[in-house]
Formats: sequence, structure tokens, C-alpha cells
Amino acid sequence: QMRDSYTDAMKEFQRCEKQIVEHWQKSVQSELRDRLKQPLLVAENYDEDEDLRPQVVHVNLDPELILLLREIHYFSQPPYNIKLPQPARALIRNTDAATLRVTAARLETIVSKYNEVMRTISDVERPLFERKLAKIDVVFDEGLHNFTWKTTESADFIEIASSLVCSDLHGNLTVVQTNCDDITLLAGSWSQGQLDVFAAREEE
Repeated sequence: QMRDSYTDAMKEFQRCEKQIVEHWQKSVQSELRDRLKQPLLVAENYDEDEDLRPQVVHVNLDPELILLLREIHYFSQPPYNIKLPQPARALIRNTDAATLRVTAARLETIVSKYNEVMRTISDVERPLFERKLAKIDVVFDEGLHNFTWKTTESADFIEIASSLVCSDLHGNLTVVQTNCDDITLLAGSWSQGQLDVFAAREEE
């Protein structure tokens, strides 16, 4: 009797396992598709009809996507060896959790520098950088609406955005602000008589 109970329990366990696996195989494709088609970037409190440009931008990587890709990796290995449906395999052909994390890290560097610029740029400095900001507006619009986590050209988008934001805008604004601070410090010292503006000339 105990042997029959064990056999029945194992059959019920295998039936439940089969149901769970079949449900996972059916749902994984739609879950992958929905999460991979999300845009790379998302803007905070941004109204496209009223605001010139977003003031704060975030990387839009769904943590559930990373977990789902990890699930797929483990379930496709022994002892499970669960096969994905062909459409799902096609979706992740060039996608894995490690690649997404690298992409997200690079995007995080870009948006952090952009957000810093938006937070620190003054009204006086803004006109000096308006052309650079306008170029970034065009690129970021693509990241907010067109480029997704499954877009193969996303690497090109990241390279362009990194060059415009990190190397050009952020780098040049930092130089301008540093020079301005130095000039302000020197002018303050002169006005307080702590530094003789003619000292260097007299030494000559």
C-alpha cells in the first residue's frame, strides 16, 4: 500500500511539474517580448507638449527581465533541459543578462552625467550649450521612444550618446564652471586686497 501511495504521489508530482513547465513555456515568449520592447530610457515628470527637454532621465531596465533571462539560462541546462519555443529562442538570440547589465551600466553613466548637467547648469551658461543640448535632445528622443533592449543598433545609440553627453557636454561644462569658479575666487581676493593684481607685472 505504501508503494502504491508513493507511485501515485510521484505521478501527481510529475503531472504538476509538466503543467508548470508547459505554462512557463507558453508565457515566457510574451513576457520576453513585452520586457524587451521597453525603451532604453524613461524621463521623469516630463511633458513633451510643455517642456523643452527632460530634466531627469533614468535607465529603463526592468529587473524582471534580468530574472527571466536567468530563469531561461538555468532551465535550459541539466538537470531540467527545458526547451524554449522557437519564437522565444529567436528573441534572445543576441540577448543575455550579462550583456544587458553592461548596456545598462553604460547608459547609467550617460544619464547620470546628463542629469548632473541639468541640475547644475545656470541660466547664464545654458545659451552657451544650447546647440549641444539640442543635439542631445534628438538622440535622447530616440532612446525614449525608438531604441529598445532588443534593438541591435542600441550599441550605436550608446556610443553617440556617450560622445555627446559625457565627452562633449559634461566635459566642456565642467571646464567652464571650473574656470568661472577660479575667476570668481581671484576676483574676490583682489577686491579684498588679499592679492595684488599688479604684483606679477612689478616683478617683471
